Amino acid sequence: MESEPKSGTHSGLILGSMAIGVALLALLMAVGSVVLQTTDSDGSFAVAPFDDASEIESKPLAANRKYTGPEDVPGLVDATADSVVFVVCGDGSGTGWIVNTAATPIIRDDRSRDFDAGESALVVTAEHVITDCIKDPDALEVFVGFSRVDASLLNWHRKRDLAVLAVNTSKAGLETTVAVPDASWVMSVGYPLDFENPIPVVGRVIAEQGGDQYLDMAIQPGNSGSPVVNHRGQVIGTAVGTLAEDDDISLGWTVSVSNEILCMKLFRCSGASITLTK
Repeated sequence: MESEPKSGTHSGLILGSMAIGVALLALLMAVGSVVLQTTDSDGSFAVAPFDDASEIESKPLAANRKYTGPEDVPGLVDATADSVVFVVCGDGSGTGWIVNTAATPIIRDDRSRDFDAGESALVVTAEHVITDCIKDPDALEVFVGFSRVDASLLNWHRKRDLAVLAVNTSKAGLETTVAVPDASWVMSVGYPLDFENPIPVVGRVIAEQGGDQYLDMAIQPGNSGSPVVNHRGQVIGTAVGTLAEDDDISLGWTVSVSNEILCMKLFRCSGASITLTK
């Protein structure tokens, strides 16, 4: 005859089962926590069952937008394109951008910023875009969107490939900055040939030397004079060309002229006041 287990033995079995259950529950909670942290670290969603969910969130992404790029790229493209103009001079064409600055432009004696009607905005472009219009001002045409507006060439600097125009428009300009970290995210928005609307090109800052910025992006003919903006939509420079080999094969790098050079050559600046807004 089998004997019944003693009450002490039965209680031991129950306690042992409870201990195993508690251990399994703890293990499941630990695994769940690891899964949540892993899911959130790659930038996707995570549902945290605890009140301290903020400790699980990935913080470096928001803190390093200058390297990862803006959260809303289409929105930044639209905002930048709204201050970009299409410049035509004779048989050539390019891009210009309206600058928001408190600095006064240096105007040549035979040029004027005044128009018969309406207010003027300052537009920066590349000198080689408007070269033929220096001797023939009537050949200069500027389009804001699809509307042609009055424009006047105020000044230019051939060696640094920069020029400043006065354009009859009340559109807001783009803010500028002189803070340009290496490897930071940048975008150019301009009018490449055969496109009626501004087209964005994205890249990174490689290096700066003597006021020339070298960018890992390949602009096309027609993009000359376009603004190069950072993740905040601030202009860091003006795109003027690409690096090419002797047989004119593009290396895929864009050359941009910094705002410090723009300030030194074409504006009356106090320090870096080219970066100030109106």
